Amino acid sequence: MKTTFKYLFIVILSISCFSESQAQYFKNNRDYKVSHAKKSWNLGADLNFGQDFYSRDFHIGYGISDRFDGNRKAYWKIGADINWTNYVLFDNYGFSYFDNSSTYSTTSVSFPFYLGYDIRKTMFTGLNLYAGPVYDFILFSRLNGQSYYDIDQGQWGFTVGTKLKFLAFFSAGVALKYYPNSLFNDGGLNRTSLSFSVGF
Repeated sequence: MKTTFKYLFIVILSISCFSESQAQYFKNNRDYKVSHAKKSWNLGADLNFGQDFYSRDFHIGYGISDRFDGNRKAYWKIGADINWTNYVLFDNYGFSYFDNSSTYSTTSVSFPFYLGYDIRKTMFTGLNLYAGPVYDFILFSRLNGQSYYDIDQGQWGFTVGTKLKFLAFFSAGVALKYYPNSLFNDGGLNRTSLSFSVGF
């Protein structure tokens, strides 16, 4: 129980500090045009397919982005997200979605940093490419319904993807998520995957 409260405190403190530090930066740097920076909340769901698993992910987060003065189609974005992910692990690294008996779930926080480029952008539609690193830290972990922490809780990954914006607020995308190391300490579950997402 003490560990649970400690992790919850870390999440709340991290997101609060992130939001406050960005606000303070804009306030202290008068030469920076605050109107250029876009601050937004995001909500979405992903479906990921890896070599020995597939997973469903729901996330909510906060991000700040801005465009480069030299090229207004290019931009950067930094964020902080909370993720709830459910995995189905294929028995004996099989490839059939129906030959499985293991389930794994996590609650995590992630901090992505992306560089992107708008291929096309209008008021209601858009298409972009993006890439960048992400740091994930797993707060809660359960394997087949039981707490399981024989894992590498903090991992760096890298994402390359494209996203289509439609009806002004909605988006759909596809991305390749790469993780150099396995999540389980015994060498199992490398989370590299092809991901399909929807959100706004």
